[in-house]
Amino acid sequence: MSEPPLESRYILRRGSISGPFPIDQVVAMRRKRALDQFSKVSIDRTTWEDVDGHLAKLAAAAAAPPPIVPPPFYGFDEAGRSAGSS
Repeated sequence: MSEPPLESRYILRRGSISGPFPIDQVVAMRRKRALDQFSKVSIDRTTWEDVDGHLAKLAAAAAAPPPIVPPPFYGFDEAGRSAGSS
């Protein structure tokens, strides 16, 4: 069996596993209450976590600012020349 995309989740509810579903569909299912607070989600069908906690972590990660990348360092050699020049 091929692996689903990372954006997909399996759902465990009432003892039955279904999926994989795209994450936006999982969000819509929870919003429409097709998934209750006892439903679980998994990426790999091995590790399960409650749907609300999982969606909260995804929302927090999406809201986090991107990491700051420092500008490239343009150093100079002993003679005062730019390290990138010949």
